Amino acid sequence: MRRSRNFRRRHLKRIKNKRKKQGNWLYFDQDDNIRHVNCALKTGKICSCVMCGNVRKYFNESTIQEKKAIISEMEQITEAREEESIE
Repeated sequence: MRRSRNFRRRHLKRIKNKRKKQGNWLYFDQDDNIRHVNCALKTGKICSCVMCGNVRKYFNESTIQEKKAIISEMEQITEAREEESIE
């Protein structure tokens, strides 16, 4: 299903307002505020520094979601092994 131009514009406006509310934009002047909100549209981050950027890029470690997936996979493997040993 194709989305109309109006649909995309409405969602961009909604996301911009959301980013304005959740970001710490108070220390920027009005021009910087608009620029940083536009930068944060897709990623939610205003920059790519060590604190804001990707964990894999700077610290070579997994994200929280990846860590949770690995833990649940290991738990499933141990449960399956326990069931095999019982039978």
